[in-house]
Amino acid sequence: RLSPWFNGREHKPARPGVYMQMSGASVGYQKWDGIKWGPWCSEADRAARTRAGDYASENYQNDNWRGLLKPNVRAKAAPTGHDA
Repeated sequence: RLSPWFNGREHKPARPGVYMQMSGASVGYQKWDGIKWGPWCSEADRAARTRAGDYASENYQNDNWRGLLKPNVRAKAAPTGHDA
């Protein structure tokens, strides 16, 4: 199951990993290292293989994002950005 979409300007993921990103009408994947987003990729496995320090441009640092929900975790109506 996937989390709801989070506003990338207001919330960042709580944990490093690969997340689904939405930029305009395009959906892709980027790796979050806990500080910045890696380059935009069309496939999750490609995003997972990106190198540390290889960051997306500032244009792609605030895109909406979502991740996988842990088992038995329910999406809240008003997400805080710390539960994805």
